[in-house]
Amino acid sequence: MYVEKNNYFMGAYRQRIMDLNGSRHMPTEGNEKIAAALEKSGLREVPAAMLTLSDEAKMLFGQAGTDKLQNDTEKFFQTDMAARLAYGGSDEFAVYGNDQWLVFSKFLYDTGFYDDMSNEDMKDTEQILMKITDEMDNVFMSGHNPGIDLNQFHSRQLDSHEARLELESSAAALQYFSENLLDKANKADFDKLIDKYYAHNTKVLNNDYASIKEKFLLGRSKLPGATKERFDVITHGPEEINNFTTEISDLFKLIDKENLTGILQQVRERFLTFMMGKGDDNMLREIITDHSEEMFGGIDDYWSGLVETVDKKIK
Repeated sequence: MYVEKNNYFMGAYRQRIMDLNGSRHMPTEGNEKIAAALEKSGLREVPAAMLTLSDEAKMLFGQAGTDKLQNDTEKFFQTDMAARLAYGGSDEFAVYGNDQWLVFSKFLYDTGFYDDMSNEDMKDTEQILMKITDEMDNVFMSGHNPGIDLNQFHSRQLDSHEARLELESSAAALQYFSENLLDKANKADFDKLIDKYYAHNTKVLNNDYASIKEKFLLGRSKLPGATKERFDVITHGPEEINNFTTEISDLFKLIDKENLTGILQQVRERFLTFMMGKGDDNMLREIITDHSEEMFGGIDDYWSGLVETVDKKIK
């Protein structure tokens, strides 16, 4: 995916709505986000007086106002894209670090994947892609200035081990999407994007990624006179982490319609065992389970939606 400064693709569904309307302005949802961003940047005009316009005047001046908003929006997006390119360079997943779904959706849009879809099916497909990449967007956002954010599903911050599990799940889900929904002509290039996605996010995780809570606990443990509490972070060596991610990856690759629930339960159990280490404390078990519940809820949600979408296609 070649990224240009004036390329501000915001999703296939939004693009279709703009094309169907016969104008360049965005739907309401996009306008609200951009209006807020424009106001923050100082590009939005502040009226000097309140005017009451007749219906005829509104019709006369309405298009001019729409064109101005669009021009301001384009300028804002170009500035934002320039900043992203300065950081991400040729890595499109760094350029769209907080909206990584856009890289996949832009590829699908350019190759005609959405052409015969209804608006509702197109929107649902893009939302699945959003949900699949959402948690890794959060990981990226924790250490970078993401700029404009179009994803509506962001949740709490993952710790480092949750993030590694989430990366394995999301990469496997994208592969499931590719294998079951794409034709041979486009599958190979989509798979290359998945490899890039995995490499980019692995690099982010390996760059000493840690949640705010993990950083706090680590810093506290280094204070003079600090005593070890039984619920401090349990550490894992590189080999143990690699073995865990390999096992989790292998489990996700086994998912199909028939075994989805069972495989996801096995993933939960393997994660709990890994996080507990050699401990066997019921309170610690409960803390780990409660902390990871939102993450597993998200994983269950997008895998269920993805499997359902594939099932509809087969039928």
